[in-house]
Amino acid sequence: MSQRVPYKAVLFKTSVDEAITDADHRSRSGDDYPIRVYFTFNYEGTGLGFTERLRYRIYRSRHGEYPPHSALTYVWTASAVEERIYRNPSKERVGMIVLRGDETPLGEWRNERIDVLADYEKVFGEAPPGSPMRIAIMTDSDDTGQTTRAAMDFIRILRK
Repeated sequence: MSQRVPYKAVLFKTSVDEAITDADHRSRSGDDYPIRVYFTFNYEGTGLGFTERLRYRIYRSRHGEYPPHSALTYVWTASAVEERIYRNPSKERVGMIVLRGDETPLGEWRNERIDVLADYEKVFGEAPPGSPMRIAIMTDSDDTGQTTRAAMDFIRILRK
């Protein structure tokens, strides 16, 4: 049975000083971002087809735990964005949410407050399967080969 994630909000403060231009966030070959914040969710052993369950079991036998079931990724982009919520172009179980687009000035610190539960339900149409197992923060510019610079001052998880 799914558990509710035991927090109500996540706060963080970021600044993007150098953006990635000409990235195409909707394509597999151009999804570069100056900063991404990932929330991955546990697989609970149910709800997948036979082939995927088998793949998850093999992964667990090799690594001692299941791989993540799904993830939400909050991104910053210098591209104009029509849709703020979409699926990752290369991974079906990864939802993408644009927090800051081309309207955000560079070099300014911004406070972000997100509701991971509500966002997960918007992207996937259901409650998340358990608590996030990991939070990851990264910069990604492998597709465009551009230089970027971003920073995060803090991240706080607020419990209910």
